[in-house]
Amino acid sequence: MKNVALMTVAALAVASTWCSLGADKQAETSKLDMKTKQPERAAIVFLIAGQSNAGGVATFSKETNVKAGVEKKHPVNPGTTAKDVGIPTTKDAYPRSHIWKPGNGPFEPLTPGKNLRTAYRDPWRHGIELPMAMLLEKKYPTADIYFVKHGPPGHNLHTHWKAGEGGDYKNFIGQYKGAMEILKEQYGAVTVLGLYWDQGESDKYQAKAYEANLRALFEALRKDTGLKDLPFFVREQGIFQYKAIFKPIVTAQVVIAQADPAVHLLTLDKGSLAKNYEAWAWSIGNGHLSSKAYLKLSEMIMALIEKK
Repeated sequence: MKNVALMTVAALAVASTWCSLGADKQAETSKLDMKTKQPERAAIVFLIAGQSNAGGVATFSKETNVKAGVEKKHPVNPGTTAKDVGIPTTKDAYPRSHIWKPGNGPFEPLTPGKNLRTAYRDPWRHGIELPMAMLLEKKYPTADIYFVKHGPPGHNLHTHWKAGEGGDYKNFIGQYKGAMEILKEQYGAVTVLGLYWDQGESDKYQAKAYEANLRALFEALRKDTGLKDLPFFVREQGIFQYKAIFKPIVTAQVVIAQADPAVHLLTLDKGSLAKNYEAWAWSIGNGHLSSKAYLKLSEMIMALIEKK
């Protein structure tokens, strides 16, 4: 696997987010003091973008799935929930992690059940941010962790995320600039680890254009963030879509990763739909990732980071 070129910038941050649920008021003890400068501390930033599997619908537990009224239609795949794989779902498990608030921010303490910007209406869901927060807090015990996440369900690359023009793209870059301004006033150094990209299902009818569109997106993001070597961690699509119409999307991701040393393909495919659903879906037959899958992907990303 390719080495990840980490970018430490004296005053840099990123921003973007989407949320199906409003964030509740945070406890006084958890509020981030954005007025006190912390030049001696480091900030670690991780970006998340795409569509519903970027937003995430992995369930906290079977009990929360029942509470949400979803268990009858989408029963939990045994052994795949956050509870099953050891991902904490309480706020106090992430004392140094924060997530950007939609709109003008600011950052809020990462609070499972309140502000994870997921893709289902019930709050007991998560995406890759929880296992990444767990692993990043362990790896960087004296740093503060920041997530910028934008993963609206059903959105495509050719229109919504179109490089420089799409609504999601403009949202992401606009909030990036707001967060950058905040963090550069707070920290002496900000390290951007990269961007997790999870998207493709909504482009199946534009699949032949996916390679050109994805190249353009990555180029535009590097230009507009000012990070010319921004690493991208791309989950290889297709594990729940084996039809021929979808193949060009998978091929496009492979080709781009092979050509760009800062694009890293994260592959979960076990060779068949049945095996992939059993291993990685939060509910059998549902094309969304489980907590088990997000943990595995996070471990892959951390292994790449270790090789820097």
